Amino acid sequence: MEVRSALLGAKGKEFSNIQVQSLSGVQRYTMPRTQHAPRLVHGLTPYQDLSVLFCDMFNTFSEKAVASIAENLLDLKRQISVAEAQAGRDPESTILVAASKARTTDMIQSAYAAGVRHFGENYIDEAVTKINSVKLPHATWHFIGRIQSNKTRHIVRHFDWVHTIDRIKIADRLASQREHTPLNVLIQVNIDKDPAKAGAMPEDVEQLAQHVTALSNLRLRGLMTILNQTANSAASYNSVAQLAARIRTGLSSTQGQHWDTLSMGMSGDIEAAILAGATHVRIGTALFGPRTA
Repeated sequence: MEVRSALLGAKGKEFSNIQVQSLSGVQRYTMPRTQHAPRLVHGLTPYQDLSVLFCDMFNTFSEKAVASIAENLLDLKRQISVAEAQAGRDPESTILVAASKARTTDMIQSAYAAGVRHFGENYIDEAVTKINSVKLPHATWHFIGRIQSNKTRHIVRHFDWVHTIDRIKIADRLASQREHTPLNVLIQVNIDKDPAKAGAMPEDVEQLAQHVTALSNLRLRGLMTILNQTANSAASYNSVAQLAARIRTGLSSTQGQHWDTLSMGMSGDIEAAILAGATHVRIGTALFGPRTA
């Protein structure tokens, strides 16, 4: 929990617009002038000390937020399970990646406590701060944002997966800077050829795949896509699956030995993605709730 703003007057003056950002959202309180200790409106108990007030609110919000994330995760697992059955897939063959961009460390820890083990981050500076803060021993970290060439060194040091390779330059930088174990990578394909979206054009993906498989410090696992909001999810995801199958056919047995992943699908189209063959779905809102400003 963090206190977003608290406009506090002098002694005996009105306390107003106390806004608390918690795991469960923004809570606003108005503390009117009283002869004694300030009190919360809406019939809540008086407090002698604001620190006591905030601690109490933190405990209440944290408990609610942990329960909410856990409940959301159960709902998502049921939804995924139904889609897997419809697709004739093995149960629990789909990995839920919690898209934790702009989420607090408290929210990430709550998701981890509920059973989430895969987390996806978009912005490297924010991600490194959170990864170093939460220190989750069994978490797998996925980079799912656009890659800036001057950030690749930080990516290879802190992430287990990269979903968004879209050009040779980025692949080469990741490979040259990765040490020890190979980095699991996906090629991002702009399946709808949307100029506002990142990703390699479909006709360029095969050549890029051939290049990446030759880099010993990278392990090419498959494809990733992000659809535009107007796309037909089922049709677009099926196109990605067909492209993935075509590329895999063109790779040698050695080149394609790790090719097993389709990262596609978000909160609003999980079923369509899984029916098309998604192995990883990236879920933010449906797990954590709407982001607050």
